[in-house]
Amino acid sequence: TALDKAAALLHAGKLRQAETVLRTATQANPNSEAVHAALGKVLFKRQRYEDAVQELGLAVQINPNSRENSLLLSEALIGWEHFGVAVDFLHAVQDKFGTYPEFHYDLGLAYYSENKIKEAKPEFQEAVRLAHSLDRAQFLLAACIAAQGDYAQAADIFRKLVKDHPTNATYWATLAQMLTHMGSEDLPEAAAACRRARALKPHDPH
Repeated sequence: TALDKAAALLHAGKLRQAETVLRTATQANPNSEAVHAALGKVLFKRQRYEDAVQELGLAVQINPNSRENSLLLSEALIGWEHFGVAVDFLHAVQDKFGTYPEFHYDLGLAYYSENKIKEAKPEFQEAVRLAHSLDRAQFLLAACIAAQGDYAQAADIFRKLVKDHPTNATYWATLAQMLTHMGSEDLPEAAAACRRARALKPHDPH
């Protein structure tokens, strides 16, 4: 089937060919949730967020109860920088999907992207409460805490993140940033974190 062929192409990293197969399939099956959703995912991976929103929106219209498609639609809206629309959409589906950590992560990300730290922070807290292993939510929760001026608490979260994800250079670099805000006694640890980040990603300008 077209879906199987597209999945194989996607697995092989041939996103453009997968898109072509799925576009043909949407013309043949315009009412297929699975085809619109698959095309939306490919477009999302290609960072063509406006087109992804269109396809995922069609999939959600056909089946409003799909959590995967609804949350990916919200992420595509965020990628397209339609943050307010993403917030409104997520509030509209909160009764269906509000018990899932990914829902709160996406809502927090939409608020955070609007620089609404006060609204974003409790969403990331709820995402972390529901899924302790959701490191992206921990990262942005720490960023919210730092934005509110509590660098020590943010640094504690980043210390845990680098312990759990020791090969993530971004976490090491951001830990260093938190520590530099805290005072001269924390600078040796900050320098060590910087060196660790640089060793992991020597060509990263950050």
